[in-house]
Amino acid sequence: AKVLDSSGDLNEMFDASKVLDGNKNTFWCSHPKNPVDTQWLSFDLGHKCDIGKVKLLTPDNTSSPKEVLVECANKLIGPWLPVKLILLTQGSTKGREQSTNIPETVARYWRLSVKKNYGNVQAVSIISVGFFTAKEVTATVDEQPDSVMISPGPPVGRVGGEIVLKCSS
Repeated sequence: AKVLDSSGDLNEMFDASKVLDGNKNTFWCSHPKNPVDTQWLSFDLGHKCDIGKVKLLTPDNTSSPKEVLVECANKLIGPWLPVKLILLTQGSTKGREQSTNIPETVARYWRLSVKKNYGNVQAVSIISVGFFTAKEVTATVDEQPDSVMISPGPPVGRVGGEIVLKCSS
C-alpha cells in the first residue's frame, strides 16, 4: 500500500512522507492545535480490493493508538465510509502486532483515523501498518454437460436453463 497523505500534511515536519527510525511503514501524525482524534493516515492500494485484515504495532508509549477507525473510499477525495473500529492494546517496549479482521468491503483507498490514543493529546504514532487483501477466487467450469444428474434420480437442469448448485469445501 502506498501512503497518500496524512492529517499532518499541512505541517512539513509531520508530513505523511516522513517516517520514524527509517521504517517505511511507521508514521507520526501531529498537529499543534488539533487533538489526536483529528489525526489520520490514508493509503492507496492501487486498485479496488477487499481487505481481509489490517495489522498495526502498538508499543507502550503515550502516542500509541488505542482506537483506530478503518475507513474506505473509491475516490481519492472521498466520501470516506466507516468500516470497522479497531480497539488496540499496548504491547511491550518491543511492541505488539495486532491483526484485525475487516468486514468484506471493496475499495481502492483506505484511511486509518485515530479516535483515541494512550495519553498524548496532539501526536500519535502509527506503526507497522499492513493490509492483507482477501484472496480472490474465480470459479471455473471444466465441462458443460447437457444436464446434471443426481445419482440416482432425474435430471436437475436443462440446456439453457438455470440451476443452483450448493457446494461444500
